[in-house]
Amino acid sequence: MTVPQQNSDPDGFAEPMVENGSMASNLNMTVPSEETLRLWNDVAQGIDKNSAVVWKSAVDSLTEARKYVISSPEARSFLERYMRKVLQCLLEQVPQNIGNIERNCVQKSLLLGVSISVDDLNIKSDAAAGDSTMLAVLALIFNKKWQFYKGSKWKNNMNGLPEVRMLLVDRFKSMHGFERLGAYLEARIGTLSFPPPMEVKVLLDAARDAVPGSKFEGGEVVKKALEDDIIRVSKAVMKDMEEPRLEQQSEDVKKIMLHEVTVRWSLQRIIQCLICSRRKEACEMTSMLAKLLQNEKKEESKESHSSVLRSSREVLKEINEIRSTIKSFEDDHTIAISRKRKMRSDESKKGEEKKQGKKIKRLGTAVETLNVTLDCLMKELKKINDVASGPMRDESYRK
Repeated sequence: MTVPQQNSDPDGFAEPMVENGSMASNLNMTVPSEETLRLWNDVAQGIDKNSAVVWKSAVDSLTEARKYVISSPEARSFLERYMRKVLQCLLEQVPQNIGNIERNCVQKSLLLGVSISVDDLNIKSDAAAGDSTMLAVLALIFNKKWQFYKGSKWKNNMNGLPEVRMLLVDRFKSMHGFERLGAYLEARIGTLSFPPPMEVKVLLDAARDAVPGSKFEGGEVVKKALEDDIIRVSKAVMKDMEEPRLEQQSEDVKKIMLHEVTVRWSLQRIIQCLICSRRKEACEMTSMLAKLLQNEKKEESKESHSSVLRSSREVLKEINEIRSTIKSFEDDHTIAISRKRKMRSDESKKGEEKKQGKKIKRLGTAVETLNVTLDCLMKELKKINDVASGPMRDESYRK
């Protein structure tokens, strides 16, 4: 939640920009002032202690951080540690619960977040320059599920402002963001540095929303350039999905596969948007997607077969353990019966004879229960073997 500041100025917001989206004259300011450092510190403390940020401070802190991000380690540290948290606080707001001044501050902060992310993609376009920590922030900004965009059904069906998200996509588009995103992704295909599927899905949804329609007024040259950038982004994603999964990802394979399904849906929607104006490229992307789906089905088949075999071994191991336990209980049962018989002739051991009787009953019940469990496991093993490759040739699991 945020702390309102009523004297903030809703107007006068203009980032100093040049054509490629970089900061203009302020880039020669290499050292942030003491006032700026205090501002970053105050925002950081507000987030750490209360998960809150003063409305105007959100805008001012990001404005100053963008000025010094190239030259100041403090600016870079603030952005990497707190920009995501600041913007998340703002996106959790329901527009109808806040005033125009506050809504304006949210919008300005989000626009700054997009601009900073594009700047960082430009700096980190080469893989040797390291990974962009701002890409996750960009995915956060473009995620249409935030209350600020969609409103709240739980609070009297309050409406959100989806048009603000589209404004942010337009800002990203105007700063050649998709061109830079495509270059960034291409440099990381098949590596652990490639963004996770859940982030990729959100970025692809933004790309789909940016595909120029029939009423696009920017001219054919601009329209084709934008379509080229979106196609470049989409192909980079598909090429990465074609790559074999790395060992470090093995524990999260199921989660990755689940998110990759939604990524394919997003790719399919982009293709549908491009089919009229870029039929050749759309057909090529469709072929790539079909090949990708075919390969994934083969992988799923291998995974399923491997899973079945592993389950077979696990069940067989459990069967052997139960058999061993049954054998042990049966031996104890036999010994207990023998002892009870001997005690019948000795009047002084009547009490112990009763204890042995109870023990015999408990052991008998345990053996019966284990035999039922064993029977169930044997049936389960048979089903597994039937699914895997028909009846199991190895008869070692039988008695």
